[in-house]
Amino acid sequence: MTQLAPAFERLSFFCAILFVMSHIFGCIWIFVGRSLEDNTEEEGFSWIVSNGFDDLNAKNLYLTGLYYTFTTISTVGYGDISGGCLPERLVCIFYLFVGVLTYSFISGSITSIIINYEEMGSKNL
Repeated sequence: MTQLAPAFERLSFFCAILFVMSHIFGCIWIFVGRSLEDNTEEEGFSWIVSNGFDDLNAKNLYLTGLYYTFTTISTVGYGDISGGCLPERLVCIFYLFVGVLTYSFISGSITSIIINYEEMGSKNL
């Protein structure tokens, strides 16, 4: 069991970083959307305006931004919220890139844990 502890510790640490990163990315997503709220139709409306979220209070807007961040980083991406103008699309591309790296790291870590667990089981036989 002692060989599995570092792998679980690494995975737990990464999950904690993922939550902090999602909070920061959610706040950045809201900041970008708020700073582009006055865009004209030619420039493209922000995600807040184009989805009708401009009347939401701060808590609900934060939860919406966090929801977008989690669905994007986890590579689920429901598509109900997306960037409406160029700066938001650039942020989306960055988030998708981070999501692919995150998904790859988590998959590799879980695979490593399973392989170590199986090796430990075969040694005990």
